[in-house]
Amino acid sequence: MALIFISCSGWDRSNPLDPQNPETSGKVTDVKLSAIKHDVTVSWDTVDLSSVTAYHVYRKESTAANFSWIGSVLASNLEFLDPDRSYNIELNYAITAQTGAGYQSPLSDSQSILPGPYTFWMLDYYDGSIQRLTYDGRHSISVTRSSIWPTAVAVDTSRNQIWIVDWVTGYLYRMNEEGEIDTWISGLDNPTLVACDPTRPEIWVVDADRTQITRFDESGEVLGVHDGFKFITGLCWSGQPGQFWVADQGLAQIQLVDQSSSVQITHHLSHDAPSVLDCHPQEGWIMATDSLEVVRLHILGQIDSVASLDLTCYDLSIDQETGGCWMVLNGPSGEDEVIYLSAEGEVTVRTDGYYSALAVTTIPDQNGCLVADTGNGRMVRLKQNGEILSELTGLVSPWDVILY
Repeated sequence: MALIFISCSGWDRSNPLDPQNPETSGKVTDVKLSAIKHDVTVSWDTVDLSSVTAYHVYRKESTAANFSWIGSVLASNLEFLDPDRSYNIELNYAITAQTGAGYQSPLSDSQSILPGPYTFWMLDYYDGSIQRLTYDGRHSISVTRSSIWPTAVAVDTSRNQIWIVDWVTGYLYRMNEEGEIDTWISGLDNPTLVACDPTRPEIWVVDADRTQITRFDESGEVLGVHDGFKFITGLCWSGQPGQFWVADQGLAQIQLVDQSSSVQITHHLSHDAPSVLDCHPQEGWIMATDSLEVVRLHILGQIDSVASLDLTCYDLSIDQETGGCWMVLNGPSGEDEVIYLSAEGEVTVRTDGYYSALAVTTIPDQNGCLVADTGNGRMVRLKQNGEILSELTGLVSPWDVILY
């Protein structure tokens, strides 16, 4: 690769990529990264010069001092695939442009990414977008906008389907992993929650102003309607085929309900405060809130008292490995906290700085969590010790998020 570097105190007018060129500033701009599992994709804006013939891609691990060249593309290409990267090793990327005469620009501003085994689906309600985020939560892999108000999301990983409800229009959407909506199901009345049964093609949707559950198959056909509820605030699959846990604030109950509407277990809540819950699907128990109490409710009906909280919980997500959970606690005036509660009921992490945060999802293998910090318009990726790994800012209203 022939390079020409000219050192001088002024602008070398023969070099359109000289850093002091007032028109180009000498650099490639707007470098973007995305990653799905081991494969990192790098893209950038074109340098609007006819003399540019190629772009060169450089990479370094975050702990390394210098960048190394890893490949080049012709000027007609603005994307580069860097495959087979190791998980949980942070990488930095930068780009240079080169002219036919051999001049090469300085390195662009670098961007960093942490490849990993998972991605996330995030709903930005007022923006009307559904975004797939990278493992580190820093970058958007895809953005879907279809004049909708996405309210809640569930993933059927066995069929690579993403289900989204829109309480404003009353639609249930099915989306593929490329972010394309392929099924639109209308006729629901203010749907607010959605959950999937990965053992059978069933999607459960809370609608009718949270007073009923409508079951669908994977093509969108109605399988049945469960009524008799008053105000549902939590819904999750139990780990057993055709059985879901339902938290009903109006009835002050948590129930285990099957597809025939039979109630297998009823736990009476001590207060009418909204109860939220999440399930450990391998073992079948749930962690749930009962006002300021946290309880563990087993598939056979046994109830364990886990902890007492000083603030009400808006959302929680179980750590499948440890049996603990991440929780969003509602603070005064929307000043919320995110905590980690161990399986024994000890608060081992407590962080603040969130404003009206609406959702949290645990990252397996003790890699922390991702928080939808709604009021601050950002997604926050926390390490297991509660330190911030990264932030994705500039969002309008991140509303719900789920691991994929």
